Amino acid sequence: MYPIWEVPYLSAGIILAIIATFHILPSHLSTSAMWFNIYIETKAYKENRPELLEFIKKYTLLLLIFSYVLGSLSGIGIWYAATVANPRGISGLIHNYVWGWATEWVFFIIEITGLFIYYYTIGKVDKKTHLKIGWIFAIGSWTTMVVIVGILAFMVSPGKWPVTGNFFDGFFNQTYWPQLLMRTALMFSIGAAYAIAAAARVGNNDVKRIVVKIASIWGIFFMVSTFQKTEQFL
Repeated sequence: MYPIWEVPYLSAGIILAIIATFHILPSHLSTSAMWFNIYIETKAYKENRPELLEFIKKYTLLLLIFSYVLGSLSGIGIWYAATVANPRGISGLIHNYVWGWATEWVFFIIEITGLFIYYYTIGKVDKKTHLKIGWIFAIGSWTTMVVIVGILAFMVSPGKWPVTGNFFDGFFNQTYWPQLLMRTALMFSIGAAYAIAAAARVGNNDVKRIVVKIASIWGIFFMVSTFQKTEQFL
């Protein structure tokens, strides 16, 4: 019923995998960056270090461009590639998990709106209000992962769904929690790596030293956690 998408020397599945592999970076950065931002911003207010806000601006701008421009484009690319590669498969996922995706998109809208408000209100609203905006973004962003992982894990192991056809039997399958914990640890590792990259563009050497030290601790700790969770997942 559908035309075949034939890619010379590769395949439709490989093209989809290439796009999805890249998409991991901006998507996982979007779910982790604000947690690091909140930590640094809180530190700046408590220790009266306004110079740390320079890093906040650099890091948030990197997040805005990389995650919500390139990340959005690659996300659309995944949908397009998956649809033409296996229309029936995508149709089945949409029919079974349309409310899961709808929930994820609601939090995604909160996430995008929160990021723009957070970035353009740096230094323009009081400290508590700005931190609250950051927390709304951070929690909303991570919630998108909580929801989408259920659908991704379903494609790996459908659990009892083939027998019951129940939404939650497929959503909370045997690989859901290991994959959620693994991705959560991985997202903090990616966020720490990008924090170091953003700190390199800050002119204040003291700010560089503080951010790189904190990001290194975050990165090492969560990378080790990622490896541990990956072993459990496998």
